Amino acid sequence: MKAFADRDEAGLLLGQALAGLDPAPGPGALVLGIPRGGVIVAAAAARVIGADLDVLVPAKVRAPHQPELAIGAVGPDGGVWLDRAAVAALAIPDAVLDAQVRAAWQEVLRRTAAFRGDRPPPSVSGRFVVLVDDGIATGATIAAAARALRAQAPARLVVAVPVAPGQILYLRVGLPAIGLEGDWPFGERERRFVRGCPSGDCGEQDDQRQNFCSGTHISSCGGNREFGSCW
Repeated sequence: MKAFADRDEAGLLLGQALAGLDPAPGPGALVLGIPRGGVIVAAAAARVIGADLDVLVPAKVRAPHQPELAIGAVGPDGGVWLDRAAVAALAIPDAVLDAQVRAAWQEVLRRTAAFRGDRPPPSVSGRFVVLVDDGIATGATIAAAARALRAQAPARLVVAVPVAPGQILYLRVGLPAIGLEGDWPFGERERRFVRGCPSGDCGEQDDQRQNFCSGTHISSCGGNREFGSCW
C-alpha cells in the first residue's frame, strides 16, 4: 500500500476526491481542519476545490491513567460526546469523568485562542462544509465536531480524512464521509505522517500551532494561500 508523502499530499488527494462529488463543493464552500495535522490536510484540500479554510477545535476527553485513550470529546461549542461503552468498561466514577470533561473544555478554549486569536468563527449556516482531520482512531473528536456543526444548519456536511479504521466514520459520525485509506492501522498512520518532521512531534507546541495559521488565509481569503508550517 502506497504511503502518503506527507499531509499536504494527503490533502491534495482528498481535494480531488471532494471535487468528484455530485454536487461538488465549490466557491462558497468551507473546509474546516481539526488541529494539529488536520489543518495541513484541510489547507491542501481547500486549495484544490477553491473553498474557504478555517479551523475547528474539539478536544478529546481522556481516560484517567490512559491519557492517549479518548473516551469522548468536547466540541467547540462545549457539547460533550461520550463513548458510554468505554466509560462503563473502565468503571470511571462520575466525579472523575466530570473532571476530565472540564479539562477537555479548557483545552478547547486554549487551543482555539492559539489558532484563532480574536478572529470570529466563520458562518456555517447554508454552506457546503467539509470537516477534515488527518486520521481517525476512536472517532470521538470528529463526532463532537460534527455534532457542533450540524447544530449550525449547513446546507451539506461531509467528513473527509485520508485514513480511518474500518467503518468508524459511519459508526461514529453518521454523515457522508470520504476516506482514502480506511483500513490503515492507527500506529501505521502515525509512522507515515511523521515523515518530514525532524523530531516526530512537529506542531505539538502552541507556538508551532500558531505558525500553521500565520501568513495564511482564514475563511475570508478563499482557498488560494498556503500554510507556513514545519511539514
